[in-house]
Amino acid sequence: MYFVLRPVNDKNAASIRESPKDPTGKWSGRLNAGKPVTGKVPVLQAKTSPDHGDKLLDVVRNSLANLIVTEAFLDALDAAGVRNYQRMPLIVNHHADRKKHDYFMCNVVGLIECLDRKKAKVEWDDDDPGQVFVMTKLAIDAKKVAAHNDSLAEKDRLKLFRLQEAPRFILADDTVRDAVEKAKITGVEFKKPEECGDFK
Repeated sequence: MYFVLRPVNDKNAASIRESPKDPTGKWSGRLNAGKPVTGKVPVLQAKTSPDHGDKLLDVVRNSLANLIVTEAFLDALDAAGVRNYQRMPLIVNHHADRKKHDYFMCNVVGLIECLDRKKAKVEWDDDDPGQVFVMTKLAIDAKKVAAHNDSLAEKDRLKLFRLQEAPRFILADDTVRDAVEKAKITGVEFKKPEECGDFK
C-alpha cells in the first residue's frame, strides 16, 4: 500500500515561508521535481516565519513542497532501505529562539507515472497535458508502481518517490511509514491517497 508523505498541518509548528535562494539557478528547481541535483550545493540557509507556530519538528512545512528534515528523519529512511535521496545541509534560523538549527534538504530522486486517471479528480495543465495543474482528489494505480519496480533490479526499486504527473506529491510504501513511525519522527503524516489533494 502507498501513502502520501507530507508535513502535518499543525498551527503550533514552525513553517518556512521561503526556500533557500539559488543564485546559480541550477539546483533549486530540481528539489521537488524528483530529479537529481548535480554539482556542488552550498550550505543552505532558511528562516522560519513569525506568522506561524514556534515548535520546530523533524519535518518542517514550507511553501514550495520541499522536504526539510532532521537527520533523525533521514536515519529512518535509511532504516527502511531507502537509497534514492540526496541530502543537503540546511541551517534553519528560528525566529522564536533566535538560534540556528541543523536540518537537511532531502531531495527525493525518482518519479513513477502511476496516477489512476479514472478515479482521480484532476485539471490538466494546458501547456503540458501530461502534468497536473490542480489535483482535487488523488488516486494511485498500485499496479503501475509494481510494474515500474518489477522492471528494476531489486536494489533499485523505489519505496519512496514522487508522482510523475504531479511531483509535489511524495509517495511512500508501508515499510517507509513503519520506519518513520517507529523512530517517532515529528511533523510528518502518512495519508491515504484518496484523502489527499491540493486543497486538503
